[in-house]
Amino acid sequence: MIQRCAFVRHVSLRWRVALTTAITIAGPAPAASQAATLMGAVRDTAGRPIPGGEVLGLTSRRLTVASTTGRFLFSDLAAGPEVFVIRALGFRPERLAVALAPGDTIEIEAVLQPVAQILPQLVIEAEGKVFRGRLAEIAKRTMASGAAASSFIDREEIDRWLPFDLGDVFRRAGLLVTNNEVSCPRLAPRLSQSQPAPNVAVYLDGALLQESQRVGVDIVPVRWLEAIEIYRSAATRPIEYHSPNSSCTIALWTRQ
Repeated sequence: MIQRCAFVRHVSLRWRVALTTAITIAGPAPAASQAATLMGAVRDTAGRPIPGGEVLGLTSRRLTVASTTGRFLFSDLAAGPEVFVIRALGFRPERLAVALAPGDTIEIEAVLQPVAQILPQLVIEAEGKVFRGRLAEIAKRTMASGAAASSFIDREEIDRWLPFDLGDVFRRAGLLVTNNEVSCPRLAPRLSQSQPAPNVAVYLDGALLQESQRVGVDIVPVRWLEAIEIYRSAATRPIEYHSPNSSCTIALWTRQ
């Protein structure tokens, strides 16, 4: 017999999360109950549903889209840590990190903040290519930062690396890649061996995703990406990516 209990795990302006956990009272649970489920709604700050809002599971490498009522369902998720990114065009993306247990059913309500949209169609030429819209904004920001030309990686170059990982792309941009993990270059020697290595800040569609000394080269599937910005040091990164706890920055932009 399975008894279910529900309680609130976390409440904030951005998230309302409820968790239902299956507790085995007698006898083994069926295999299907070992999978976890994420379900819920994507809404704006006025409480209106956001149809087409996307929920990305970064660990599971899966994506689901909210219905016309803003509802979505992620089933058959493996137990363990998972990071979900909830996004929609015209809204600031949100990030939710959870530890899924076998049999968990987590229901969330993601509230996305609207962001200002640039109405004029921006066009810019860089490195012999013409970029429009969001790609033009990214190219312009990278060029204005004083970073190397290899700091801006467009969709054409990403498509060439679609069957592979991005290790060589990060190396060419001046980052260190060891055992499929990316770290900041040591632009200045550390004062002592006990001094920690600098952190890498990773942004996904403008939202801070991870900040640590090393990140995996496959933190996001290559097929999801439209453009990448790489800044080797705090001196070259734009103000949008200011983070006092990191040195180098990777900004990932997904295809829309």
